[in-house]
Order: sequence, then C-alpha cells, then structure tokens
Amino acid sequence: MIHIEGMGWFGAITALALERANIAFTWSDNNSAHTAWKASTGIVYPAGDDRTEANRQKWTRWVLDQWLPKDSAKLCQYVFAHKKPPHEGQYPFAPYHDYHRASVAGVHAVCVDVQRIVTEARSRFADRLLHVEPVDVPRIVAHGGPRAAAWVWGWSRKVHLETPPDSVRAAYYGKRHRFDLTYAYPVPDEDGWWYAGSALVTERTQRVRSREELNTEWGRWMNSTAELFPYLRVMRTQPFVQGWRPKPKPGDKGLMTYEDNVITFPALWHSGVRWAPQLVEQATSWAASFR
Repeated sequence: MIHIEGMGWFGAITALALERANIAFTWSDNNSAHTAWKASTGIVYPAGDDRTEANRQKWTRWVLDQWLPKDSAKLCQYVFAHKKPPHEGQYPFAPYHDYHRASVAGVHAVCVDVQRIVTEARSRFADRLLHVEPVDVPRIVAHGGPRAAAWVWGWSRKVHLETPPDSVRAAYYGKRHRFDLTYAYPVPDEDGWWYAGSALVTERTQRVRSREELNTEWGRWMNSTAELFPYLRVMRTQPFVQGWRPKPKPGDKGLMTYEDNVITFPALWHSGVRWAPQLVEQATSWAASFR
C-alpha cells in the first residue's frame, strides 16, 4: 500500500495515475487555506527548453488517451503579443489579428482544469482518505512545501470573453514590459470562459490580499489586455482566487528526491502543471516497485 501526502495538484494527478496502474493507495491532506491549485490557470505552452517540450508531448498523449476526467484537458491554439515566440520558443508563427500565433501542426498549448481534476480526485477517492498518516509505509510527498524557500503569490479569476467571429479557441499571452504580464487561458470544459491572471510576487510568508489590492491587480490586467489584445472583450467575471506557489531553495533542480521509502515532489512555482507528466510517471514507477 502506498500513501500520498497531499491531495492538491500533484497528489490528485498522481492518485489518478496510480488508479490507472492498479496500484493501491491511501491519502491525507492538511487542508491548508494557502494553496496553489485553487488559483491555477493550468496552461502547458510551447517553449524552447527540452524539458518543457518533452512534457508537452506527453501532455498531448494524455489528452489523446482520454484517461483524465472528461474534458478536463484539451489542446488549444497559442497566441502571443510578442514579436517572437515567448519562453524561447523555436517554432514558426504567423500574424493573427494584431498579434501572432503558432502556425505549424503539433505546436499547440494544452489547457488544463486543475481545480476540477483535484476536486474530482478527492471525491473519487474519498473512501481512501486517512485522518492520521500511516507509519512505515512507502510514502509519496505530493506537494512542494518541504522543499520551498519562499512562496510566489498570484491571483486568477474566470472571465467570459467575447472574441472576433473568426477566432479560434486560444490561450493568450503577452507582456507590456518585463514585470507586467497578462494572460487569458481557456477553461477546457467551460466554453466561452478563460482564466485571467496574474502576478508573480515572491514572499516569505503567505499573505492574503485585500479586495482593494485585488482590484488594483484587475485594473492592471484590464489595461494590459486592452492594449495587447484589443479584440478581446470581457463580458462577465467570477470571483478572484488567490494562490501561493512554492519556490525552491537555490540549487534545487526541480527533480524528484528519494530517501528510504519516501519520494518527494519538487517545489515548482512556475512549472508544476507543465512538467507533471514526467514527475508523475516517476512516482508511479516508484510506487509499482512496492507491489
């Protein structure tokens, strides 16, 4: 029997993978008020580094294999307001309205409904929840807390967008300057809705922002979106959600660590969804060795 510590993003996706591999497990969670998954905007974008691209291909296979909760992850177009592909992407692109989009087959993003995957896993495996963690059993530490040196605060909210009639379902990404990013990523299972965000604020303690502070962030997003993506129109909004992503200690390469009968996920403040497939495969393979 394997025990999963934490049922946020990494815990949920690992639990689903263990179920798929017919590996028995239990789980626990501290139900912290300060999480990353509740505010996750769940995008897997094309980039120039090998790790991201290898995982993006695995994400594509996950989507095509249809083993995740129905419509919780879908392929989508990737549109950007840069002169060249962001994140050091090395792929052809073409004009698209006043911006650009990836223009070659196979270069797409994957939009992921992290919140739905987590809540569905918690519900599906409710009978395996333990309120006292077992001892002397193989354990998967499925959260980045133990390896975090700080936290990266951000926000998201769902927005209903009106797009031009000829628009494709796309993830939009842009920056007015280095520290002012704006994006809208599709909610895969909710037509017409996107996740709007965000901010990247490193802090030592997890501080909840006031309504006034969130409204300031929202005003910045609206101004940036109007400048970078003038054809997008916000029709409706849902409430703000705040999140805190774990930022690793200096020198941490973001790989799994193994010690005795414990495997620990890394703290990945910017790539927990993007790099999930390889990490989950490693956790599943490790768990299978205890059969």
